[in-house]
Amino acid sequence: MARHIFASPTDHFPDSGGWAICQLWDMPLFPLPNHHCTAFNAPIKVMSTAVEGGAWGMAVLADYLGHADQTLADYLDANVFAGVQSTTEQPDPADVKGFRTFFDRFTKGLPIEQAAVKTIPLQG
Repeated sequence: MARHIFASPTDHFPDSGGWAICQLWDMPLFPLPNHHCTAFNAPIKVMSTAVEGGAWGMAVLADYLGHADQTLADYLDANVFAGVQSTTEQPDPADVKGFRTFFDRFTKGLPIEQAAVKTIPLQG
């Protein structure tokens, strides 16, 4: 569903992280990548660097400014993720079907939220 919204031509998505809590308890990545697979209905590639979080990602993007002669994808493959261990999570068709049902209901409810915002005074 989300894959169609963003019209992405890719066959998989890299997942960027924020799972440091999993390392604290020495546990495998909890189901976030699986939820992303479900939402995008596409494989999600999770790299061992995913535990680094957002600040690390911002630093990587800042460093990319000095390598703008390359595409971002080429820069990441050659300079950041070369040799990094990864695992690819596959979407479960039953979960994808359930997510589509949820997302259809969610989008049908958006006009109700918009009407509430217009109708209910938010200031005293």
